[in-house]
Amino acid sequence: MGFRFFHDASVDYHIGSSEAARGFQTLDIDQAQVGFAGKTRVAIALCDLMVRAKWAKRILFLCDRRELVKQADEAFKEHLPGEPRTVISRNTYKDRAQRVYIGTYPAMIKQFQNFDVGFFDLVIADEGAEITYMEGCTAPKFETATLHSAVVELVALKNAKIQYITVQNWSSNVFNLVTKRGMADEGAEVKWIDCNIGSRLTMKYPGVVLKGQGARGEVLSIALANDGQHQDTGAKMMHLADNTTSNIISKSISIGEGRSTYRGQVHMPKHLKNCKNNTECDALLINTNSRTDTYPAITTRGQNNTVQHEASVSKVSAEQIFYMMQRGLSEGEAMSLAVNGFVNELMKAFPMEYSVELKRLIDMEMEGSVG
Repeated sequence: MGFRFFHDASVDYHIGSSEAARGFQTLDIDQAQVGFAGKTRVAIALCDLMVRAKWAKRILFLCDRRELVKQADEAFKEHLPGEPRTVISRNTYKDRAQRVYIGTYPAMIKQFQNFDVGFFDLVIADEGAEITYMEGCTAPKFETATLHSAVVELVALKNAKIQYITVQNWSSNVFNLVTKRGMADEGAEVKWIDCNIGSRLTMKYPGVVLKGQGARGEVLSIALANDGQHQDTGAKMMHLADNTTSNIISKSISIGEGRSTYRGQVHMPKHLKNCKNNTECDALLINTNSRTDTYPAITTRGQNNTVQHEASVSKVSAEQIFYMMQRGLSEGEAMSLAVNGFVNELMKAFPMEYSVELKRLIDMEMEGSVG
């Protein structure tokens, strides 16, 4: 039994009509992630199309637990018997002749420096479906500078909802370059919830193309830049239909000589009507040498379209710190409390376990920031 006809057809249709298809260059490695029951064949169909289109030289096929490695190996053997493949082991890096590498996250981490890393995630929500996708990214500190490059595409069909949640915590010598884009059809909703900590440089601007009437797009973003780090983040909202709505809320924290940058783009063509956008950019500077920049680009035409933009820059005042210290907190604890209060509203959008982890990561970044 081969692929179900709609597996190959749906992936082929999306890739064939995607702007990404026309802009892709040949990749060294691409990833198909197996995390949900019944999706293995869809991922294999995507791998097959990417190899045939010469977009990828090799495939790193990741499974979220060891039991799925054998299942994925057997599925490749059944559906793509002609593709050379191997299960990742300690000697995998010596074998560059295989087309498909199958393994778990721990196995991948052990071989991380032996692969040229690039990730591609594709999430398609059928009509009326609702999807919440949670992603956590981290990396050990390597001796040399490392590049992390990724592409994430979301497709929400009529009346569907997709919520993509990301917490990234990279070591300070990682260059993190990410493309995130979504398409919302009639009555659909795409929401990006994003947190960026660490890395030497992060460049990430999640976007939503509001293709159908009544479509909704939202980006909620938290960025924290410490010494020697630049968080260059933002959002893009492209309104292509009437009665579409977009919302962008960005909060950044700059510590020491860290730099945070917001880059935003909102576009409403002249033939549209009754479109709305709200953009809020708030920055918090911890030290005298901290830096923040905001570069919003808003183009609105048409009839009865509404946009509003708000930006603020603030510092943690000495009075606030003094007040909290008088109630028994150390100076560092007081600073961490002030920072967590600054992002508290956005942290509520994360699942509980992610919120707890995010608070812990912020506390770690704040250590030694005072003085």
